[in-house]
Amino acid sequence: MSNTVLEVGTGIVVVTVVWITAVVFGMTLLRASGPAKLGVIPVFLLALTITLVLVFFPRSPETEIPFKEIQRVAEEARHANTQRPAVDSSHRSVTRTTIRCGKVVS
Repeated sequence: MSNTVLEVGTGIVVVTVVWITAVVFGMTLLRASGPAKLGVIPVFLLALTITLVLVFFPRSPETEIPFKEIQRVAEEARHANTQRPAVDSSHRSVTRTTIRCGKVVS
């Protein structure tokens, strides 16, 4: 994470500021008299809308994987599924094993 504030991403900071502002305005409007008290509803809906937009439409993907990294992982997976001889230390003989998903299958 290159853009952090207090070890937290900027999106979390923006959402926090939006909700703190909404709570302060909401408390102020609740102290008003008459129909001004109903101003709390649009303030809450605006804060909710901003939060949902920031959550569901992020400005960039979470992680960008370079193409070479994908290619290297694919090559490792291809090599992991091939059969390789392994030395059995108890019998001192060579056996054939298959490595699948990090597990050794005889």
